[in-house]
Amino acid sequence: MKKYPNATDNSTDVTPGDLFISMPAANAGRYLDDAITRGAAAVLVPADTELCIPSGIDVIKSENIALDSARIAAEYYPACPRHICAVTGTKGKTSTVAFVVQILCILEKSAASIGTLGIVSDKWNMAGANTTPFAIQLRQWMTRLCDKGTEYLALEASSHGIDQHRLEFVKFDAVGFSNLSRDHLDYHKTMDEYFAAKARLFTDFEYDTAVINADDEYGAKIIEIVSKLPRQIITFGRKGNTIQIKNITPSSSGQQIDLKYFGLDITVKTPLIGEFQVYNILMAIGLVIGMGINVEDLPIEKIFSELRAPAGRAEYVGQTKSGGAVYIDYAHTPDSLEQIIKSLRKSTNARLHVLFGCGGNRDAGKRPIMGEIASRLADVIIVTDDNPRFEDASNIRKQIMAACPNGTEIGGRSNAIRMAIDGLQNGDILIIAGKGHEDYQIIGGEKTHFSDREEASNAINDTE
Repeated sequence: MKKYPNATDNSTDVTPGDLFISMPAANAGRYLDDAITRGAAAVLVPADTELCIPSGIDVIKSENIALDSARIAAEYYPACPRHICAVTGTKGKTSTVAFVVQILCILEKSAASIGTLGIVSDKWNMAGANTTPFAIQLRQWMTRLCDKGTEYLALEASSHGIDQHRLEFVKFDAVGFSNLSRDHLDYHKTMDEYFAAKARLFTDFEYDTAVINADDEYGAKIIEIVSKLPRQIITFGRKGNTIQIKNITPSSSGQQIDLKYFGLDITVKTPLIGEFQVYNILMAIGLVIGMGINVEDLPIEKIFSELRAPAGRAEYVGQTKSGGAVYIDYAHTPDSLEQIIKSLRKSTNARLHVLFGCGGNRDAGKRPIMGEIASRLADVIIVTDDNPRFEDASNIRKQIMAACPNGTEIGGRSNAIRMAIDGLQNGDILIIAGKGHEDYQIIGGEKTHFSDREEASNAINDTE
């Protein structure tokens, strides 16, 4: 292919002489016109495109434009941090990559993560639109991080990102698998298809070490797959061979964990709550080792004591005047909701409250499932709105309430949060679930500022 000054899939980034990659979209024609107006010399388009392209523009047709976009991205933006890892799974990706970065910073290494929270590093931070950015943006970000001296990079590998070739041609030191539970079935249709997308990270990419949760049923399948390949395997969990959890003891100040750690019996403590965070920490430790850090160089007790949860992941907001504790969490799937409720249940002898909703224009099948989980596991349930998008919010709540007869339905998330916090008594815990770090709410086609943390903090202050 002829070399052009730059290649981009964002029409606003086009400068005269560039190659514009026209990704399929409902408004692809508008983006193409904009790119040509800005001086694109060539366009890469799907082979079956019916878009009208003026003469004088080089037209390159692609049978797989997502894959070709990744190939071009690797060619135009080859620079990247020296050590790269990726983690996939339904839950835990954001916390895991955050912990990887924190561990490396403890070791005084320059590290960054790219994922749901965008770019997080000691040199450069930026919000992102996708858990795994599209190939061109991902490579551009990797090149910029490299130019800034970043040595280590941890990536969140979503099933969409893997399926759509966004990570293609990236070489990894280590890849990790956390778990798999129902999510994104509006896209993948079946759990088998969902798992197959995740499994591609372990079968179709170049890497040296696989770090796998041995306690997850799908993790066991990944172990079986990788064991047939010339790769190093680090397994963790209660069934882990490399790092084995012997016991976890929760307390009001965190957790104590007894481990068989690379053959040694050790006991560590963390201020983080939730058994799932222990798994995320162990995954992060395995990935750091997979990126070339020696086991003996890891201050394991310091790591467990100093790691902190990223925004919106079992994040403590504060305590009300009445003595109730408030947490926010990104739990938006049945399994993640069940996990966070069960985890925080161990931290209180009083009542466990949960507030949640479900997003519109997404997998509707999970709504009654999440309602049933809340009804079964929580003492006080408030069903409210998440991001209703173009659906009627009351209909979404109705579908949840059908399986949650002991819940209270409150429309309007802000009002629901205030009422939930007003209802807390001494020793109670409230989980505000579903949106976590998000600072917006989508109603219809309008995206407005909305933060669970801000709403909860304001409500707590107003009770004092």
